[in-house]
Amino acid sequence: MRRRLISLATALGAALALLVATPGLGSIASAHQSSAPVPSPGAMPSSVPAKNTPSVDDGQVSAIAQVGNTMLIGGTFTSVNSAPHTYLAAFDATTYALVSTFTSAPNGVVNAVIPGPLANTAYIAGSFTQVGSAGAQFIALINVTTGNLVSGFTAPSFNSGTVNDIALSGQRLLAAGSFTKADNITHGGLVAMNAGTGALDPFMGVALTGHHNNDVGGARGAVGGEAIDITPDGSRMVVIGDFQNADGMLRNQLAMIDLTGTNAQVMQNWATTLYAPTCKYTAFDVTVRDVSFSPDGSYFVVTSTGGAAGTTLCDSAVRWETGASGTNLAPTWVDPTGRDTLWGVTVTSSAVYVGGHNRWANNPLGLDTQRQGAVPRAGLMALDPLNGRPLTWNPGRVPLGTSVYALLSTSTGLWIGSDTRWVGNYKYLRPRIAFFPYAGGYTEASTRIGTLPGTVFRAGTKVASPSSVLYRVNAGGPAIQSADNGPDWQADTSASPSRYRNSGSSAAAYNAVNYVNASVPANTPSLLFDSERWDLPATPEMDWKFPVAAGVPVQVRLYLSNRCSCTAGVGQRVFNVSVNGQPWLYHEDAIADVGDQTGEMKSITLTVPSTGLVDIQFTHVTQNPNLNGIEIVNTSGPVATTGGADTASTAFFDGANASNVSAVNGGGITWSQVRGAFMVGTKVFYGGADNYLHSVTYDGSTFGTPVTIEPYHDPLWDTVRTGDKDTTFDGWHPDLYDLMPNVTGMTYYAGRLYYMLYNDPNLYSAWFSPDSGIVDEVSSTTPSSVSFANADGMFVANGTLYYATGNDGNLNAVSFGTSGVTGSSTRVSGPLIDGVDWHNRALFLESSTSRP
Repeated sequence: MRRRLISLATALGAALALLVATPGLGSIASAHQSSAPVPSPGAMPSSVPAKNTPSVDDGQVSAIAQVGNTMLIGGTFTSVNSAPHTYLAAFDATTYALVSTFTSAPNGVVNAVIPGPLANTAYIAGSFTQVGSAGAQFIALINVTTGNLVSGFTAPSFNSGTVNDIALSGQRLLAAGSFTKADNITHGGLVAMNAGTGALDPFMGVALTGHHNNDVGGARGAVGGEAIDITPDGSRMVVIGDFQNADGMLRNQLAMIDLTGTNAQVMQNWATTLYAPTCKYTAFDVTVRDVSFSPDGSYFVVTSTGGAAGTTLCDSAVRWETGASGTNLAPTWVDPTGRDTLWGVTVTSSAVYVGGHNRWANNPLGLDTQRQGAVPRAGLMALDPLNGRPLTWNPGRVPLGTSVYALLSTSTGLWIGSDTRWVGNYKYLRPRIAFFPYAGGYTEASTRIGTLPGTVFRAGTKVASPSSVLYRVNAGGPAIQSADNGPDWQADTSASPSRYRNSGSSAAAYNAVNYVNASVPANTPSLLFDSERWDLPATPEMDWKFPVAAGVPVQVRLYLSNRCSCTAGVGQRVFNVSVNGQPWLYHEDAIADVGDQTGEMKSITLTVPSTGLVDIQFTHVTQNPNLNGIEIVNTSGPVATTGGADTASTAFFDGANASNVSAVNGGGITWSQVRGAFMVGTKVFYGGADNYLHSVTYDGSTFGTPVTIEPYHDPLWDTVRTGDKDTTFDGWHPDLYDLMPNVTGMTYYAGRLYYMLYNDPNLYSAWFSPDSGIVDEVSSTTPSSVSFANADGMFVANGTLYYATGNDGNLNAVSFGTSGVTGSSTRVSGPLIDGVDWHNRALFLESSTSRP
């Protein structure tokens, strides 16, 4: 056996000599080992990990690679399957059995493992100085059958530090770490060597210098490179780490390097300043953690830690475009955890896989807690490459431990390496290494939208009906559509002040309210509690006067809540309310009534006096009186219905003419309560007056069973303790859910959900995943040359936005793209044009069912 192994090592040495002498060999770049192509478009792995994978008994798995049918793992562990395996182990990729002949034993931790330049070889890197009894400082080339060093390869000697990452680019092996010299030649954190011999290559002369964190009292770490990755064509490299400059150019923690010339050069036209903030400066000198290019090299994703503060990129996964140009570049998308570390990352064509000790994803407002938009993602997640929103895949890891450090996507599934023992909520025992096979997985939802000519679906109308409601005012806020067929809630903003109140008060706006008390009628939109009118300390006191005929019996309803953090305790905001001069609410205190951030309704029934007014007066006690809404109801009048026309129809539309209008089956959906709709792939998504987004499958003739989209409160994770303080993994609805009763139209385009609001001229958008239904909490106002205040449903096709208008039932067209709405709109269809009335509650263009 020994003789055969010696012969194999000799043969490998000869092959390496051939590699050095033969130009063009080994032309594929590799760092963190590139993801293998997915087995089919949109393929996602099972959320159930495979059985019988090795048990790593201690430490952590920091690196994973596959060479042929052999898996290699490196890290800080010392035992696998209860047998000694110091920092490095090998096992069969199919049976998961340890390779019995593999006896490699580095004397220091292994930070990186990638396939070697020839079959059956692998590079390892870390802080070791020996592999077995043979000397090998920080970098070694090993045989994956025996673990022995491959003869003929000797890496440069380093003066100090460690090697954190390595990458293969053609005939060069690149390394990043905290060293400052290689072979006694200055190399600040980056070095290149011959891939076959290990001889120092002067190609890489880029020096990483300066601490990222220079705050007084700030943490100090070792300056250098933490992680690197290279585009598949080997033309560019990204390095992240603890540095402020790259070759003297300001490049806080992130630099892009051109590898196409005779010497590596920092790209002068690719830079960002967004990694300059130090976040929790007392704890972190470096906040970036890992980087991975997409399979086509068009973009890369960076993960980070740092104790996020405000709108920094700490504790986030961030997509950057490789081909962007500028010195202050912004990312394509950011998915923040809300102050939890993200570490390992790998990218396939279907997903961006990220691991950490995160409790949530999609949590931009969270600071060590969940806030609007947060979804439970326990230490492991898959993000939509297009927009960064979490996909449906959600196996989770409890306990969270410190992190998932390594991810590798192979042709058969996804491997993860961590420092914890369980997958799921203590469900699957998989100590520190787990494999999620594609077998048993699913296909990611299609993102295909319809094109013209095509079929447009139209359904639902609001039916006017007699109502007992005399007045509705959204105090301090915009107009809101009613959820019943009664009057809408009138605006009371600086631009559209209510004519029923006096002057001397101010308005405030808030994010979506947490809770609504049972005292609030079911048809009252929770959006009412997202704005308030509050009375200033100076006189006069806030006063509302509503004309109502004398003798009419009415119920006065005041909608109240405490939304300001400045008065979050009992007794901090107290006021009195009287009606028509008679005391009603004495020492009103919403906190004492229902608690903080909770909406309630208080009512009183009376007969309107001879003055013909309902006069509501507020007076100060402690702090300032506030009010969210007022509703005045005639108690002897008819009750407003919640119904409407649920009929549905389709029309053939070519972009200029509508024809073949036909009544169709609406699938039993209450379309009159729908608030905008769009179709992507085989799913129709629609908003409801119930403050939810829903989806239903549709094949062009038959609807499936509607599903309420509720990934924010996942019953599998809602009550599970995170292990951090007293938190659970429960999430939080995005503000769009709160706005849903006021939505008048929705559509999907290029990874974003576009929506319009009642009586609002703007077009808004937010990132959206059709796979999970998760919408980004951060929304943007789309630049537009037209007003959508009267819009009534919309869809996008062929570079044009088509939208109906509620006042005339016409369909209008205007130029549209990712940069916004441009030019003037034109009427293309309508009752007086081609006889088609486009009034609707749901309007969408039917899409193809095939995946792009």
